[in-house]
Amino acid sequence: MQRSTPRVYSAELKAEFLRLVRERQIISTVARELEIHRPTAYAWARKAGISTSEARKVNPRREEFLRLRATGLTRAQARKQVGADARSATDWDKGITIINRGRVYPDGRVVRYPLR
Repeated sequence: MQRSTPRVYSAELKAEFLRLVRERQIISTVARELEIHRPTAYAWARKAGISTSEARKVNPRREEFLRLRATGLTRAQARKQVGADARSATDWDKGITIINRGRVYPDGRVVRYPLR
């Protein structure tokens, strides 16, 4: 359903939004603070070339584990060197990304686990 009159945001508000997103890397939080409709905020960020998914922190243990595996170490040897548990090492080896209450598989499947 479309709005009868589209929302209009000032250029100053848009500039402030983009400045804060570049600084904080969290689009939805900045949008909420500035009372900007979330889809509008994501569209502005995309058009400005800002992608928060790229800003996510890289797990240095995972990166080191994968580097060690590439040099020929076994999974057990590599996980021991980086101090990872067996489940994480298996997931990393299979290209599985661990997210909050779930996993993202290399084929794009997302599995969410219910709260207990």
